[in-house]
Amino acid sequence: MRIVYFAHCMLDYNTEKERKELELIETWISYKLVFNPNRRSIQQAKKPMQACFDVLKDPSVDSLVFSTSLQNTISLGVYAEIRYAQKHNMPVYIIQNGRIMSFKKTLNLIKHSKNRDWAKI
Repeated sequence: MRIVYFAHCMLDYNTEKERKELELIETWISYKLVFNPNRRSIQQAKKPMQACFDVLKDPSVDSLVFSTSLQNTISLGVYAEIRYAQKHNMPVYIIQNGRIMSFKKTLNLIKHSKNRDWAKI
């Protein structure tokens, strides 16, 4: 079974937004499993981002779908996951306006606030 990785900001975990996006992904790719990093094993890992990259390295994971957050930005973690997928020639898709579309753009980091780095889409 092929797996799609769902990259999204931790601020969206356990929200209605996350639930709706998961439903959209599951409808869009009914023949695949969806890996959602919003799970205890990832969150309690000593290095959560490394745990995410370990999942992305699995040969069963063949694509990545991501969603944006505040003002069409993504968190540093989602940025890193997208860059990893692009570097390894994995198809990347974005959720926009209730649709999933191919994403091939190169991302640039911006400083969005005092405490976080963000990338603008």
